[in-house]
Amino acid sequence: MLKNIARALVMTALLGLPLSASARTGVVRGSYVNLRSDSRFNSPIIGRKMRGDSYRVIFEDKKWLKVVFDDKTEGWLYQTSTELAPDTPPEPAPVVASASAETDKKAEAAKAAEAAKAAKAAEKAAKAGKTDKSEKTEKTPDKASAGKKTEDEKAADKKAADAKAAEAKAAEAAQKTAKLAKPIPASVVEVSGSAEELYNEAIRLYEKKQYVQALDKNMQAIKKAPQNAEILNNIGNCQFKLGKIDEALESWKAALKISPRSGKISNNLGIAYYQLDKNKDAVEFYKKAILFEPDFPDPYYNLASVYGFTGKFADAIMNYRKFLEFSPDTTMKKLAEERIAYCERQLPKAAKKTSQ
Repeated sequence: MLKNIARALVMTALLGLPLSASARTGVVRGSYVNLRSDSRFNSPIIGRKMRGDSYRVIFEDKKWLKVVFDDKTEGWLYQTSTELAPDTPPEPAPVVASASAETDKKAEAAKAAEAAKAAKAAEKAAKAGKTDKSEKTEKTPDKASAGKKTEDEKAADKKAADAKAAEAKAAEAAQKTAKLAKPIPASVVEVSGSAEELYNEAIRLYEKKQYVQALDKNMQAIKKAPQNAEILNNIGNCQFKLGKIDEALESWKAALKISPRSGKISNNLGIAYYQLDKNKDAVEFYKKAILFEPDFPDPYYNLASVYGFTGKFADAIMNYRKFLEFSPDTTMKKLAEERIAYCERQLPKAAKKTSQ
């Protein structure tokens, strides 16, 4: 029971994505957001702003925002769906093939059917012609033309050959139509748009809890930017939400190789290991996350959860209190305080067991 509760809490700690801004002001609502030096996707990160930091929008360049935070730090943020205007129209449902493509398929199928019908009619006529001529030849044999084909026989042979060719062509056309009728997986369709656009669309889908579609967009984006740790991290997020813990683990490992000092990715790896009941590995990566980014609050809470589950109540209390120093929202504050109270009640029991 205790571990199920802890797991539910940990799953809520997966890192969010860049957060919303109004027309002129905004506040960071996720764990943190990267502030970049320029309006380019892979421009250097000049700082990370934590949950609750307020900023003002001073310039907009397409989907990029030039912002200034309360501490006068200026930089660029890339808009996500929560940063778009609230009256942005909903996205249309994805379409596998256009209407014109479907019409072309039907037309081609109709042509193939007509060709096959014509071929059968021609073949039937050719057979009838052959039979009729054979009967006439038997009744009135011509010595001068013995052993030679008459003009009618040659014409019949030509009709039969044409019929076979038409039938083969019709079969080939029908086969091609059948292939076209099969839906093409999105993963093999030619990807359109830049990595930034695909990344941003994946974020919108993720926030709508459309994890399958978000994963597909992220997979398209990584083809265009194979060394982008943020995209790989988001792939892991989608896989985790879909219950593919082992796949998420591999995606986060790949992301950490590219960005080896990322607190966000290290924290996610800790979550994956905890879900796989590998508490020792979970503790290791939560500690790495704290080491790499000591101002990142989530790994303190997650580390405390593991300590509480494994009976290290003093360590759990210490990390819950560190988490509270970051002034979390009301819900998380209440949860942390409840966990501290629980661990404090367990301390005397743990001490008694140790002394025995």
